Amino acid sequence: MRKTKKQNILLNNLIYVIAGILVIVLVVLILGRVFGSPEKGKSAKEAGSNTKTISEIKKELKKKTPEDVTQLMQQYYAAMSASDITALEQIVSDISDQDKEKIRRKKVFIEAYNNINVYSKDCPKKGCYLVFVEYDIKFKNEDTFVPGLETHYVKTTKEGGLYIYKGDEIEEKVQDFITAERESEEVKQLLEDVNNRYVDALASSPTLLEFIEGFGGDTTLIEKAKKKAASGTVSAKATKKPEETDENSKPTEEPTKAPDEPPAEEPKTEEPQQPAPAEVNETVLITANVNLRGGNDETAQRITTMIVGDQATRVEVTDNGWSKVQYNNMEGYVKSDYVTTFRVTGDTVKPTTTINVRLEASETANMAGQVSSDTSLTRYAVCDNGWSQIQYDGGVGYVKTEYLTN
Repeated sequence: MRKTKKQNILLNNLIYVIAGILVIVLVVLILGRVFGSPEKGKSAKEAGSNTKTISEIKKELKKKTPEDVTQLMQQYYAAMSASDITALEQIVSDISDQDKEKIRRKKVFIEAYNNINVYSKDCPKKGCYLVFVEYDIKFKNEDTFVPGLETHYVKTTKEGGLYIYKGDEIEEKVQDFITAERESEEVKQLLEDVNNRYVDALASSPTLLEFIEGFGGDTTLIEKAKKKAASGTVSAKATKKPEETDENSKPTEEPTKAPDEPPAEEPKTEEPQQPAPAEVNETVLITANVNLRGGNDETAQRITTMIVGDQATRVEVTDNGWSKVQYNNMEGYVKSDYVTTFRVTGDTVKPTTTINVRLEASETANMAGQVSSDTSLTRYAVCDNGWSQIQYDGGVGYVKTEYLTN
């Protein structure tokens, strides 16, 4: 049986997570493999050969799904929610060290996967399944759930157990089957249903819509959400306010900001000065979700969004507050306020008092939680902007360095 060793068609074309934030932060950040929205091709209605409703399709698929496949998917998403690498290694093939770090970092954004529904189809090869998982993602500091649909290729071990295959080598007949399923009426209706619910989610939450748009989400769906919100057909949903701190254990650094924000940028200056760049060559840490632009001006074209906790190489510093950096094989400009030099430590520290843990290295960033003075913390790095990057809740967080001691 001939096999092809090229980029996995399944992962390249069938892993689908709705929303730009999910594509960029979850799939690209974690695995780097996605495929596009059915909005760009024929809709389920346009295909028109199947008169079944989406509820009937889901019911039939769920009925055919083996219980052990459902259990495997539940284990997988529980481990993803917790960034439990050890658990993932037991049920997923081919997780690189880079993937592991990206999975850990996703906890900066994701609180949980909820309302998980598993649907599967038997592949031509015995013991293999094409699995569709529908879920709602709960982002931190956002009440509105975001629907998603992801596809997995599940195989059976020699011992009879199931695992999720993430490798690049799939037999030709299985690839042909996957390609055909992509064009099937059932898959198109599943995707269309998730797209519609995704638009409703964005339309119901201005903060979520702004957050997704800041990460360069699908512009067609974003525009649909904007029009729906403007029409008043979906009522806006207020984000949940963070709980107030107990006055008896008031943190040293007070929380001042509730919802997650899109990539940060300073207000425009009226007449930006011509930069006189100072050449440097240093590694910097990205301290917020911030835009990388083609020039040293907020009006310059956005290249991509840089993710908090990532690293870049700074090659120039301009006199109008921008840094020229090399990031993920791209080169552009970022506001210097959102990058910092740092030194790696890997030491164990304790707070001198109860302090806030932030999602970004800023006093106005969202809170991830609090830690008391009797808590031992693993510190990854000391930033030159007065913050320390620590391990927190399976991911990373930021605390003020002045409140830490060895």
